Amino acid sequence: MEENGELVTVTVNVPRGRLGDLYRFVAGLNEGSAPPTGSAAAPGARPWGEGDAEVAEQLYRTVSDNARRILDELMELGEGSIGGVELARRAGLEKGAYGVAGSLSSVGKAASKAGRELPYRAQPNAAGGPGIYGMEPRIAELLKAARTARGGRS
Repeated sequence: MEENGELVTVTVNVPRGRLGDLYRFVAGLNEGSAPPTGSAAAPGARPWGEGDAEVAEQLYRTVSDNARRILDELMELGEGSIGGVELARRAGLEKGAYGVAGSLSSVGKAASKAGRELPYRAQPNAAGGPGIYGMEPRIAELLKAARTARGGRS
């Protein structure tokens, strides 16, 4: 937190089940660290497992075309991370990093509907710029198989 920074009171509406997430986020801001992002699409979401091939196919089939291009790039990334601007460039999104965040909303909805965590990692940029994204290799393999089953590149 800024030294001698002025504090303001903000009133927001938050779903009751996400109140804890809001408190953790604000605590991170007040401590001067990057707020935690977590990977759960919804409270009670389960991690992805080896038996989730059908769930991965359903998710990959139902997300937006832009989200699918973003997931494709994250699948090919390996264990690394990529900034939102570069991810948008690689995925061909005209709106840049904002397009990445907006397009991934369909992934969040699909993951929530399936009761699974988000299939990607998203972290805020400590400097306040665009987020940083990545994907665990085991999830990438599930989604690659889903993409192949859908007739995409192998």
